[in-house]
Amino acid sequence: MPFMLNPNYKVPNHLQHLVMCSVSRTSTQTQKDPKEDITYPVINDFLLEHRLPLPGRFTVYPQLKLLWKPHGNDTRSEIPDMALVNFRLGAPFLFRLGIESKKLVWAYMHDLPRPADLALNPIIMTQFHELALQAEDQAKAVVKNKHVPDDCQIPFLMFIGPYWTFELFGPFNEAQLSVRHRKQSDSADYGATIEAFFRSQQEPPQRKLYLLGTQASAMQLEEIIASKDIFTLSTQHEAQQYQEWPITLR
Repeated sequence: MPFMLNPNYKVPNHLQHLVMCSVSRTSTQTQKDPKEDITYPVINDFLLEHRLPLPGRFTVYPQLKLLWKPHGNDTRSEIPDMALVNFRLGAPFLFRLGIESKKLVWAYMHDLPRPADLALNPIIMTQFHELALQAEDQAKAVVKNKHVPDDCQIPFLMFIGPYWTFELFGPFNEAQLSVRHRKQSDSADYGATIEAFFRSQQEPPQRKLYLLGTQASAMQLEEIIASKDIFTLSTQHEAQQYQEWPITLR
């Protein structure tokens, strides 16, 4: 599938303005960092740029609840901050990618440093490592709930303020699917639990960072979204070819 964004795409000024607003302290926040929830509408507006000119390309699903054990009475769940999905008639929706977000670290980010410089900051990279562990648990819940094929890789975008990176999770074996990083269980596979523990304790890996509002960010985001277009092609066609409702609404 071709990219939807033109190679000469220029980030609209109103989106760059949105990023600046998201990192600014208001008069009521003189000594406080902007809250985490301000990142959600910002991310949403940037995602919607990638839905044109095909409105049925994906749907943004906030606060998606994924049961850790879909069968039975266990109500424990994983909840990505946001996800891109494709709904379809008579079948579970397809999961394209997940998103986890933390609030801006104002001291290091308010003046929008270059992503490459910020990637050298150990405090920031530790936070991205923690986000990755959380995202991996959520990716396992996606598999358990049958929203992707068992053998596929699941992209997760991880944001701290307007800066982001991504990681592909999976495929997982049965032992790995029994283990969560943040909420350990007595029924989890022992070997996979040890493996997960060492992963959580390792030095945060180097990651390439992107900044919303730049062309590099837009192109990388488009590449990640486009990588799932083949997987969701039939559902996109279903949405785009759906006929007018055969009922009369009052």
